Amino acid sequence: MRKRPGCFKTGCFGCLGVLAIIVLIVGINLLIAWSRIGDSRIQDRELSPSAQIQSVPAADGQAPIDPKAAGRVMLNLSQGEFHLYPADPGEGLKVQARYDQDVFQLDENFTTPPDSAWTYSIEFYRTMPWMQALFRKLLDHAEDPVVKIYLPRDVPIELGLIIQEGGMEADLGGLWLIDAEILFNKGGFALDISEPMREPLKRLKIHGSMGGVEATRLGNASPSFLDMDYQMGGADIDLGGAWQNDCAIDLSVRMGGISVVAPADVRVAGVPTISSPALQEDREVPLPLLTFNMKQSMGEIQVDQ
Repeated sequence: MRKRPGCFKTGCFGCLGVLAIIVLIVGINLLIAWSRIGDSRIQDRELSPSAQIQSVPAADGQAPIDPKAAGRVMLNLSQGEFHLYPADPGEGLKVQARYDQDVFQLDENFTTPPDSAWTYSIEFYRTMPWMQALFRKLLDHAEDPVVKIYLPRDVPIELGLIIQEGGMEADLGGLWLIDAEILFNKGGFALDISEPMREPLKRLKIHGSMGGVEATRLGNASPSFLDMDYQMGGADIDLGGAWQNDCAIDLSVRMGGISVVAPADVRVAGVPTISSPALQEDREVPLPLLTFNMKQSMGEIQVDQ
């Protein structure tokens, strides 16, 4: 009777076949990248839609915002180095980018629906397969793409920001933000509010996964609602700054950690480890109250004052 091949031998041949396919794919991508050495087409672009955006005089800060004056800035950025800053006083929205146009793509879109807020969107992404892009970078010593966005100080803005497989450094101090939502995945995010915003922020939402965030001087934004959610990542949060109002703070972490430092000149509620003597003080003008709601699963949240 003829013996049937053993499972071990069959499994070995199967593994060898898979390995051969992987080697073939890697080899093809390596050859393609090798053939394009020296062909990088570095492009410097500057985008400025400021002529289409109406600024709001400083005297109107306390008045209701004209729906056509407020706008939305939506940024969807991936596989690069990104910076977000306030523009110099009197200057408008501007984008500066430097990248290899054979590997990356930068798209912009400006819309002004009738009787509605304007929307300006930027999308930056890689167009070349990731393995070819990796070999091209290693073999040709290609520089990382850099995108810098400058937001105007005298325009009320709702900010939406998505960062994927990249890193961003942002300073939002001095801006007139109404709402800000920041989402990042497989990347890092460093946020600073270097000076008080023109008006207290209604909501600041920062959700991240598989990455890290460092946020400092968030009190200068004085959000009424602060929502932070992290999964498989960590965050260092500094709530220092010039708080102007109370804030409800939701913190949630799964398989990660959040470290929060609250300033001494605010009241703190919802943190068992902080007695916050300021809660008992008899003051004519009460100090701002930060109320924490915390959820943690396979992670830790630590709040100190």
